[in-house]
Amino acid sequence: MNRYAEILYFTFRDFRPDRLIRNPVMFVTEVAFLVSLVLTIFPGLADLPYVYPYSAFYISTTVMLFLTIFFSNLAEAFSEGKSNAITASLRKMKTNIMAHVVTDSGTVDRPSSDVRRGDIIDV
Repeated sequence: MNRYAEILYFTFRDFRPDRLIRNPVMFVTEVAFLVSLVLTIFPGLADLPYVYPYSAFYISTTVMLFLTIFFSNLAEAFSEGKSNAITASLRKMKTNIMAHVVTDSGTVDRPSSDVRRGDIIDV
């Protein structure tokens, strides 16, 4: 899966309320979006007038709430993807350097991860 498809996947995955509850502002925005969507589709539920100026307002409000949540999730997915890429590149850069440890019988080459406190290192 390419990078942008993965970002879009994570963006729409985060529309779930159990994921949005981490961010209370976006959770309330999603609840408002859902209420607005239901009232836009079924205006008779709340005895709302559904003539031209009102219907345009309902639709534009619903679209703006959707876009707010979408771009919030998109920004979060971009930053998450970027941090994962940085972490992966740092893991690749990790190398095991050989250290010259002085022992009683001479100098022994050991991986730097095996060097302990108190070992004498020949530079």
